[in-house]
Amino acid sequence: MDSPRKSKSRTARLLEKTRSRPAKTGQAESPARSENELLKDLRTSQVELETQNEALRQSRIALEDSRDRYIKLFEFAPVGYLTLTDKGLIEQINLTGARFLGMDRSRLLSRRFAGFVAAEDRARWSRRFNAMLRSQRGYTDELRLRREDGSEFRVLIDCQSTSIDGTANSVLLTLTGNNERRSMKQRERSFNVIFERSSIGIAVTGSDRRYRQVNPAMCRMLGYSEAELLGMSYLDITHPDDKELKLGKFEPTIAGDVYHFSVEKRYLRKTGETVWVSLNVASVTRESNGEPLYSIVMAEDITERREAELKRLAEARQQRETLVREVHHRIKNNLQGVAGLLQRELGKFVELNPRLEAAISQI
Repeated sequence: MDSPRKSKSRTARLLEKTRSRPAKTGQAESPARSENELLKDLRTSQVELETQNEALRQSRIALEDSRDRYIKLFEFAPVGYLTLTDKGLIEQINLTGARFLGMDRSRLLSRRFAGFVAAEDRARWSRRFNAMLRSQRGYTDELRLRREDGSEFRVLIDCQSTSIDGTANSVLLTLTGNNERRSMKQRERSFNVIFERSSIGIAVTGSDRRYRQVNPAMCRMLGYSEAELLGMSYLDITHPDDKELKLGKFEPTIAGDVYHFSVEKRYLRKTGETVWVSLNVASVTRESNGEPLYSIVMAEDITERREAELKRLAEARQQRETLVREVHHRIKNNLQGVAGLLQRELGKFVELNPRLEAAISQI
């Protein structure tokens, strides 16, 4: 892109060329006017070029930022990233992958990956690698790799055949170390223990409101087997009077895509009995339209608590009614006594009879 200084020198050269150019026969315009119009056109072109230059500069900055983010993501990922040729040669490898293999990256490029596979796993690697190239289907496997210093370690590999830069049969390979795999397995094991042994019913429902996963506590609470509940909708077990229950506004718990709400409602057991449950629901939604992808439901049986509350309310209502009747009875007796006293006074003072009669009538 030309700088303003170069644009000015070009303008000067064009003006000199215009001055030296002979006028055409019959040309009505003066040389001064032609030069002014040319100068105006050149200035307009200069502004357009400078605008384009600024737009290109901004695009270059955005591309450089995007490249830097990609480099950080690629180089410092917690897993090893490699690209291999269809011959199994290393084309690219990130820093994590180089640390896995225990060599400087510059020494790894163009080396055969099979050379780092332990001897007892090398035949399996070669067989599966070639089968993947033929079928174009990725696969995962666990391999023992061998570093240059002779130390061996296990990794989980993920192989995918793809096309990179127009090169057919390039292979994307990820290496996940034992620590990461062990941590993932521990988290999965902890979740399974909580899910299976929890005394509270836990279920996962899809966007169609049907159960995808239920734990034993959920089955015991509702009286259904796991096979019976899977595929059923939670509306199938909801009490008819609670199917239109207003759930209120979902409150976001993780900005963007997770919403939480709580509600108490009634479910119907397989036997037809009613069970009150306290539900805590976390719904994971699509950011684009807000529709739930799936929901995690925790259901606690609160039937005893609700029945105790209803019994307490009934007893309180009965006590209130008894008290009202007792108070009414006592007030009535007292008023009748007062009315009797006033009636005995009738006739003793004739001039007071109208007032006494009015008071007795009001009582």
